[in-house]
Amino acid sequence: MKSVIAVIALATTLAGCADHIAESRGTHIEVVPTTYQFELNTVETKTVSARVDQFVAKYPQLAHNAKWVISTKGKHGEVLYSSAKQQLESLGISTSRIEHQVQSHNARFEFRLSATINQTKLEVCHQEQVGRYGYGSLGCTTDVNRWQSMVNPHNAM
Repeated sequence: MKSVIAVIALATTLAGCADHIAESRGTHIEVVPTTYQFELNTVETKTVSARVDQFVAKYPQLAHNAKWVISTKGKHGEVLYSSAKQQLESLGISTSRIEHQVQSHNARFEFRLSATINQTKLEVCHQEQVGRYGYGSLGCTTDVNRWQSMVNPHNAM
């Protein structure tokens, strides 16, 4: 009987000293579509060509990863679209990433070029507090373990 009580007391004592270890559920990643665009109210292909060059030069990260939409209206719209599409192709943008939309006749602008790219936002790990190991943000297990091994190297995993 005494040995059973001793075993229960020993198990309770050892269980009471264990650190809390939270179940890690992985990092939270958010994908956010971001659209860059410009609009013109002209039918001159020279002006459109110059502005497309400026736009691609200003946002070089869009060149190969973005979905491009060229919106035009009116009878000159097809000419502007083919000119802009040819120019984008010459800059190395795949034709499968270029889409054409025809605007209604009451649209405000003659020409619109937009590029949409998906950007990711990762979770920020907050600094751990002494005595609160494992209570940190989700997906920050590596940072928590590093902090715990620096503070208590004798308890390193």
